[in-house]
Amino acid sequence: GGGSDICHQDVEDLEEESELALMAQFLSDDTLIALTGCEDLSEVRRLEVQINAEDLMIRDLGYRIPNLTELKMNGSNVSSIRDLGISLTQLRVLWLSRSGLSTVDGIAALPKLTELYLAFNNVSELGPLAECPELVCIDLEGNEVSDLNEIDGLEGLTRLESLSLQGCPIT
Repeated sequence: GGGSDICHQDVEDLEEESELALMAQFLSDDTLIALTGCEDLSEVRRLEVQINAEDLMIRDLGYRIPNLTELKMNGSNVSSIRDLGISLTQLRVLWLSRSGLSTVDGIAALPKLTELYLAFNNVSELGPLAECPELVCIDLEGNEVSDLNEIDGLEGLTRLESLSLQGCPIT
């Protein structure tokens, strides 16, 4: 019966390879439809994914899902908000906790953002956040914010109700 074991092993290898291929093609429309459970991507409002931005192009996500308002990418590998591109113009809530994020540069491309959850990253400079006038809530727990001037720069955010800097060097 040794022969059947070998066949079985080959099938498993093929399955693993197709999974890897799927990850490489991660943002195909078919994959987004599978992830969201929605055939018409223009109807999708919320997406939850874990991705590695070094391997995957996610800059076109907002063109593919034009009405996306909530994007949850906790535990991803995204070093800069710029990796998200400029197409997420409807996005209101962004979760990028524990994602290796070192800068919020590029956040001005998210003009409707009201809630930003960036806990446990490496963000130290907050200046770019001033370009998001709709922000109500910013969670920067466990980041590298150490300079009071960074907080002063947020004075123009008149709608800001909640700013968490717990566990940052500044506290």
